[in-house]
Amino acid sequence: MNVYKLIAAFRVGYFEMFSIAVQTDPTMTKAPQSDQNFNFIGDTKNDSILIGNFGDVKITAIGNFDLAGLIFCRQSKVEFTVAGGGIAKFKGICKELIIQR
Repeated sequence: MNVYKLIAAFRVGYFEMFSIAVQTDPTMTKAPQSDQNFNFIGDTKNDSILIGNFGDVKITAIGNFDLAGLIFCRQSKVEFTVAGGGIAKFKGICKELIIQR
């Protein structure tokens, strides 16, 4: 059950503004992070890949590829499996980077 607590209320012209803080149930637990899998097969060009901090990531690129994007995985590892020819350009940070050819 969520508990709502009004922490501020004020009026701006004809509008009333309310600020509400939400306190969540203390018995709630965090869901475990699951692996993310990205597969690029064949002639692929994608320059808008965004990998966030939502668990370990496995990227498979097979064929001719041109991949680019951002990686922000401070607590997770990123694993690339590459077969074929192409370019993979990523900027960012990760806990562990593994490249398999």
